[in-house]
Amino acid sequence: MPWEWFDTEIAGTPQAGEYSLEPHRPGATMHLRLAALAVVIASTACTPPPPETECVRNSDCARGRVCLDGLCVDGATGGGNASAGGTANGGGQSAAGGLASAGGASGGAVAGGSAGGAQTAGGSAGGVSAGGSAGGQDAGQQDGGVDGGSAGGAPDAGCQCTDLEECVGGLVCVPRYALLQWRAPVNGTIFTSGASVPLEASLILSNGRTRNDPGSLPFEASGDGGRLTGVLQRVDAGLFATSMSFPVGTWAATVALPDSGLVDGPLTFSVITTDFSVSWAPPPVRVESPGLQPHDPSQDAGTFFRRDETTTLVVTNAAAATNVTVTVFGLSGDGGTPSLALAAAPSCASCIGSGFCACYPLDLSRPVLEAFRGRFTFSVSGTVNGTTVTNTSQSHPTRLPTLPVTRWKWAWVLGAQGDGGVAATTNPALDRRGSLYFGFTEITSGTPSSGLKVLSHQGVVQLATQTAVVPTTDVVISSTDSGIETAMVGAQGAGFVTLGGDGGVTVLCDPSGGQGYLVSGPIGLVQVPMAFPGLLPIELPFGIATQPFTMPRRLVVASPFSPCTYVQLTPASASSKSPFFATAQNITFASSESSTVRLANTNGVSVTLAGAVALPSPLGPLADLFPTQHFSSAQVAMGTAAGGAWWTGMSTATALSGSAAGSGAVANGNSSNVIWYPTVDSGGLKLQSVEASDAVGLTPGTSIPIAPSGTASVALGQGGVVLVASDNGALTVVQNGRIVWATPSDARLGGRFSSRLMLDCSRDGANAPIPGRPGVAYLLGAPQQVQAIITDSRGLDVSQPWPMNGHDPRGTYNSSTPLAPFACP
Repeated sequence: MPWEWFDTEIAGTPQAGEYSLEPHRPGATMHLRLAALAVVIASTACTPPPPETECVRNSDCARGRVCLDGLCVDGATGGGNASAGGTANGGGQSAAGGLASAGGASGGAVAGGSAGGAQTAGGSAGGVSAGGSAGGQDAGQQDGGVDGGSAGGAPDAGCQCTDLEECVGGLVCVPRYALLQWRAPVNGTIFTSGASVPLEASLILSNGRTRNDPGSLPFEASGDGGRLTGVLQRVDAGLFATSMSFPVGTWAATVALPDSGLVDGPLTFSVITTDFSVSWAPPPVRVESPGLQPHDPSQDAGTFFRRDETTTLVVTNAAAATNVTVTVFGLSGDGGTPSLALAAAPSCASCIGSGFCACYPLDLSRPVLEAFRGRFTFSVSGTVNGTTVTNTSQSHPTRLPTLPVTRWKWAWVLGAQGDGGVAATTNPALDRRGSLYFGFTEITSGTPSSGLKVLSHQGVVQLATQTAVVPTTDVVISSTDSGIETAMVGAQGAGFVTLGGDGGVTVLCDPSGGQGYLVSGPIGLVQVPMAFPGLLPIELPFGIATQPFTMPRRLVVASPFSPCTYVQLTPASASSKSPFFATAQNITFASSESSTVRLANTNGVSVTLAGAVALPSPLGPLADLFPTQHFSSAQVAMGTAAGGAWWTGMSTATALSGSAAGSGAVANGNSSNVIWYPTVDSGGLKLQSVEASDAVGLTPGTSIPIAPSGTASVALGQGGVVLVASDNGALTVVQNGRIVWATPSDARLGGRFSSRLMLDCSRDGANAPIPGRPGVAYLLGAPQQVQAIITDSRGLDVSQPWPMNGHDPRGTYNSSTPLAPFACP
């Protein structure tokens, strides 16, 4: 009890809630103070206090005791009994209450007040824990205590305090609690999805105060998953707790003691998923130029990868993971999803701060894609927290999205559909840099123009003729051993012309000779040695020239020493596009008349060029090969069997059905040549194979439907792939006797692909072939389009004797032209 309290006395009779304190005259009551002090000391000496035990909460103390300031003390330390104040820490003894005229002074903070007066007034208010002292001697007297009795007076009789406050000295309400504090979880703790998050908070007393804990404390948490509220239930003195699951995200929790101003937070913690995620960088930026369409128009331009590209998958998990496997699933023609396991890279620059993170390089040409376009799916499996976790694109489409891939490389389009635009008019040719040459006709504002254009392997226009040239033949590219290449074409009114590096054209040879002959149809190259020793051989063009609306034809060869060398062909024929081929300096060709294909065989009559020596004229009689329908100006196929060249159409002698419907290619057989060529009959356009042999002739083989009608061009790709470009606007890929994939029926994929099908390597920025990468097929047609489509074949199958129309990408029609320069590594 503070000593200064002995220096005051209660003046007058107190009213409820009102106290008047005045200084007491020292000396007048000194003997009373000493007497009271003696009583307290004597009482303390007679009743030894219970042993003090250290504690943290009430449950640490014996029954009837409470934890206060770290020590176990008696729980009922105050209120007096019916006749006297409490015996401990302050109440008066039963025999010695306050003065006769007044109750004793207020009790201490813990104990009840002193004993009431003998007659006049009840004791003053009790302490916080116990009631006031007993009432007067006669509880029924007028001035007796109101709430006397065995339990002492009313609690806090001198203050009107809230539950969260405590009355001190019967005069002042002070806060019971000094601090509200989160105890769990530890700030920054990470929990896995579905785990129960323990939430605990501690309500700490002010020094010297007693508890009056609420039953619960409210809290709220906000984060990526929204806002949650709840309560912490009291589980022990000053301890409140609960547990619950939170959605995935980062959370900030705040707990409060209402009406007290005590708040703690934010306490931050995270809930992470144990699921894997797969991501990748966007596709490369596409080359843009006038007329170029670098994106598959049927898809989102910014998301689709090309079949010939690579990317890196970044696989992550917020939790640590081991034994992780990553699988990509492709697309087969029957709807299956063949799998491909991926290997992790040694390091991954994209991995920062994840429980698990690794990079998996993905070559987009490796998963099976038996379609023009499609989406690859994924599966990621690993051990997380001792449990095997497997996520797929089907079960977790947001975390493992599908990866879109297309075979579209680019399309070159110039002009609008309504005004005619630009149409390819000749068979194209490729040089060794992968540049594509073709003749075109352009109609803009009603004024037509024609010429040659050159596109890079990226679809960018590299060159166009500056002088108006109307191409009448295929394009052929001549080459020397030193590697110099020159594009040549037959032009109306000019004969054979060459294309200069500036776009200009030079007349090489005019076959007209003043008689109006025009070179048209396919042209090829023969190797012509120079008359001067030591100089490299050169290649010069040859073709068929006719007079418009007349029957006579002549075989024309550009001579190194004269404008043109030519020989008249007999018998006369109206066809100007009869197929032919050359072997070194010998030209072999066929003519059609009277429903018969005739062959000028190199074993019989040969046309030989040697220096300026003129060609023999006339060529001589033609040998019949086999009867057929009128050849209709289409080259079908050619072979190099021991007996000579084979031209396939319809032969009643070998019971072949259908008629020629385009150009073909030759594949080697064990003892004969397998010829693939397009044919058409009542069942539509088909890819037909025949075997040509000296002993048997032509034997029908596989027949694969391609389209309801039309014509097509055939090329042989690496890996036993046969590619067919038809004039219905489709590219069809055949392997092992079945259609693997075909371009969809989509007008945006081009027009009528009626020209020679070209195959080339995938090339880098320096135009060099890229080893091991998919090849590209070039298709030309009308209207308006040159289409580049990525194939799984690395390019032309140069192991075959005649793998494409024109023999090789330069279009030489010469079986002696080396194919090795066109091999794709």
